[in-house]
Amino acid sequence: MVVAGETNKKTTPVRQRKAHRKSRLGCSNCKLRSVKCDESKPSCKRCISSGFICSFTQTSSSSSTSLHHYNAGPVFSVVDPGLKVPLPGLKVPIAQPTRGAVGEIILGDAEMAALERFRLRTVFTIGTERTRHLYSERAVKLASKRPFLIHAFIAFALLHDSHINPKQPPSHRTALAFHWYQATVLFQQRLLAAHSTPDLSQLPSSERDALWTSSVLLGASALALVDVQDVEGVWPLKVPDILDLDWLKMSEGKKVAWALADPTREESIYHELLLHKNEMPNGAKIHSPRCPPTYILHNIQPNPNFIPYI
Repeated sequence: MVVAGETNKKTTPVRQRKAHRKSRLGCSNCKLRSVKCDESKPSCKRCISSGFICSFTQTSSSSSTSLHHYNAGPVFSVVDPGLKVPLPGLKVPIAQPTRGAVGEIILGDAEMAALERFRLRTVFTIGTERTRHLYSERAVKLASKRPFLIHAFIAFALLHDSHINPKQPPSHRTALAFHWYQATVLFQQRLLAAHSTPDLSQLPSSERDALWTSSVLLGASALALVDVQDVEGVWPLKVPDILDLDWLKMSEGKKVAWALADPTREESIYHELLLHKNEMPNGAKIHSPRCPPTYILHNIQPNPNFIPYI
């Protein structure tokens, strides 16, 4: 029976909050990431699924304010923006695929040593005798304004290490893969941002020069890295694969970077390259098969301290 003036309402059950136990005993990694820790030992499930080293496995009793990641070669500290850096260090951006964002890391001693090897050794193997100062004196300074370049510098130095001494520990290979990946992803992001800019003249000159520097180093890395131990595993002797001659695609991609960066700009640090344009190898020039070009003969000489094709 409905009483006049009374609306027909459905009674909705009041949601009862599920009882739960609050705990402050979670691992420091979960606390830093503001996620609930299941407190499983020796490693909690959150750290295992995310690839972090759980603080429960660390023997040190001191509290830590950094996240340490598995399979990144040397241990890298992921800086939380809300925390102060305990010690001064060089911070560089890193891509975070799972979060779709860009974070930061502080370089450790191993990475700083690799960066120093690039600055004092590897950079002098790039280009020709007349052009290498553009990389050693000017390109290196770009990293202060565009720190994503540092990943490319470190990866290239580690790759140079592998050519000088092929017997490197697994951690060396892992660190090379980590920094090469970061350099590639961050370069791609910067390249897409530059490509979407209506007026390229509005891009800072240092940004355009950094794009070209990255493309040079990544292109050289694609040529230099031969990930096989047996000659039978190298094209064209190996079984055909979709990734065969993938380095040629990288070379084609450098044309896009050239168009965006335009190293011929007067304000570009690479503008001086135009002065030596006539000295560069011309692949379109016809040569007699009985007399290969001199630069071809020079390139086939084994020398780990010189990279003439950049």
